Amino acid sequence: MIKLKAIWVFYKRHASIILFAALGLFVLISNLRASDRKVYEARTMLLADQELFPELAAAFSDAETEIACALYMFKTDGGRTAPTTVLLSALRAAAGRGVKVKLLLDIDKKGDLSTEFNTDTAKALKSSGAEIYFDDPARRLHTKMCIIDRKLSFIGSHNYTFSALQRNAEVTVRIESEGLAGEGLKYIDNLINNGGEVNAAAEGGADE
Repeated sequence: MIKLKAIWVFYKRHASIILFAALGLFVLISNLRASDRKVYEARTMLLADQELFPELAAAFSDAETEIACALYMFKTDGGRTAPTTVLLSALRAAAGRGVKVKLLLDIDKKGDLSTEFNTDTAKALKSSGAEIYFDDPARRLHTKMCIIDRKLSFIGSHNYTFSALQRNAEVTVRIESEGLAGEGLKYIDNLINNGGEVNAAAEGGADE
C-alpha cells in the first residue's frame, strides 16, 4: 500500500513530464512507421461510373512497352462493341505489336463464376502472347489495378465487367506517377511470386 502511495505521489509531482515523454515517444514511433511509406507527387483524375472505360481503352491502345494488371474479375462475354470486349481487343492488339501484357487474375478452388469468367478471358489473351497468371486459390485477389508503361496507373473499385463499366456506381483513379506505378508493379510481382500459378491458363487451365 505504501508503495502504491509513493508511486501516486511521484506521478502527481511529475505528471506533465511523464505525459510529455509519452507523447514524444508516440510521435517518434509514428514517424518511424510513416517513413517506411513513400508519398509521390502525381497528376490524378477521378473516373466515376462510365468514365473509366474510354480512358482505359485509350491507355491500352497507346501503351508502348508494358501493361500489367491484377484483377478480381474480367468478364468478356458481350458483343463486339461491349466495353470488356473492346478492352480485351485492345490488350490483344497491344500484345500483337510487342507490348508486354501481363495479367494476374483471381481464381477460386471451388470454381465460382469469377473463375469461369477469368479462365475464358485468360485463354483469349494467352493466344495473343500475353503472360497470364492465376492467384493462389487459398486467398481472394480483390485488386482492381492496371499499370501502363511503368508510369500510368488505374486503381479503384471497377471490376472489368459490363455491369461495373456501364451500370454500377464505381470509382477508379487515374494516376500519372512513375514512383507509384513502380510500387504497384512490385505489388503485382510479389503476388505472382508468392502463390501465383504461372501461366495456368496456357495448358487449359483452371477448369480442368
